[in-house]
Amino acid sequence: MSDSEIDSSKEDQPLYASAGMAASGLFKPVRRMATSRSEAASEEEEEKPAKSEPAQNSSSIQADEPSSDESLEQSSGPAPEEPAPEPEYNGIRVAIFTDATADSELEKVFQRLEGTRIDAVQAEDEELANQAQVRSGARKLYTDSETLFKNENIRVSIVSCGAIATREKALMEAVTNGSHVLAALPIASNLKVSGKLLAKMRTAKKCILPILPLRHHPDVQAFRERYKSLVGEIIEIAIEGEQGPRAGGEDLLIHGLHGLDLIRWFGGDPEYCDAQIIEKGAPPLSDEARLGGIEGNLGPVVGECIRAQFVLGSGIMASFSSDHRLPVNATGPSALITGTKAKMLIRWSKDEVKLFLLRPAEAVDGFLEKAIPWPPRKENNEINERPLSLIVDDFLNMIEQDEPANLPTENATKALEMAHSIWQAGTSTKRAFFPLANPLHPLHLAKEEEQIEPSNEAPEPT
Repeated sequence: MSDSEIDSSKEDQPLYASAGMAASGLFKPVRRMATSRSEAASEEEEEKPAKSEPAQNSSSIQADEPSSDESLEQSSGPAPEEPAPEPEYNGIRVAIFTDATADSELEKVFQRLEGTRIDAVQAEDEELANQAQVRSGARKLYTDSETLFKNENIRVSIVSCGAIATREKALMEAVTNGSHVLAALPIASNLKVSGKLLAKMRTAKKCILPILPLRHHPDVQAFRERYKSLVGEIIEIAIEGEQGPRAGGEDLLIHGLHGLDLIRWFGGDPEYCDAQIIEKGAPPLSDEARLGGIEGNLGPVVGECIRAQFVLGSGIMASFSSDHRLPVNATGPSALITGTKAKMLIRWSKDEVKLFLLRPAEAVDGFLEKAIPWPPRKENNEINERPLSLIVDDFLNMIEQDEPANLPTENATKALEMAHSIWQAGTSTKRAFFPLANPLHPLHLAKEEEQIEPSNEAPEPT
């Protein structure tokens, strides 16, 4: 069989202008009649110059239609550049622990504080965590504290939880994970838990700073250094808490702890306590407690009227009173320190602390006291910082130390012990001696199903 016959016996093959054009579908396959080899060679020679001709002006040449893969790449454009890595932050990284009754003012205090950044916020409920993130401007939110400390390099924890049970849990987790902590009082529900926190803090060499505004205020500090020249030897310290409908057991844990700490600061440790408590017109028993605070966040409390007396080891007499039968005291809680020469009145709130020196002054109708603001200062020397800001400044200075002092946490524990001694003495009608033998809470609810509905009104935290 001749070559031409062999070629003709084969199936006609499609020819394409190019592989790319064929793949793109621009040129359809064209069937040609079989030709002799000589004819095919002559055709190929004629086609070669056409392929090697120089390209004309690019604007006059129609480019091959891109394939589907090529068109996707062109339509999407060049791949976006990856963002540059965020520069490493060398300031203090802060985490906030919050709950439904949190102190929002405490959450906001670090928002614009130079050298600090709120990296995370944690709440067991995701909605609460979202709300706190909006309030504080935190970068991330978590519902699990273990995950938070695993993912974030936190140096300072702000425990703004209003519920004491949630607060003490957050404190323990923060210290265990190597974080310094700032928290409101009380730091624990009972002395046993407070002791565990103190032990963990010492082991971790971290600081738990309870918010005690009087100890951090420069005017109160100055008075303590000079009190003998101003009022003489101290004879008595009288703490007055809230009066009116918000007085009693809740006030003892909110404002009373600050006043009780002031007693120890000026007068030393107590030896024993006597107390009288009235609840619904009669002295209560320890199992007649109710849930105090907002949504029961303060735990068991008792007393609408509380009056307590302390005998200190220094011989100074001290007292605490909070009575709902008295008219509301709009000027806030106070401490009256009586000396052999004069008296000093200290009033405090979450916004300010003020001192007044009461000196005897003769008058026509008898013997009066003249209140003089102390220390005397010019208007431009007024302390404009809020008590919380002063505490934060001291806190940041404290955590820079190699071994932060344990004293602040011990002071908070001792103040809680004095508050519990009032409930113990008031419900048992017996003197409570220090240190208290029972480290647990002196009050308990009779039955879970008979718990009194918690009040939604409570004193504002300081």
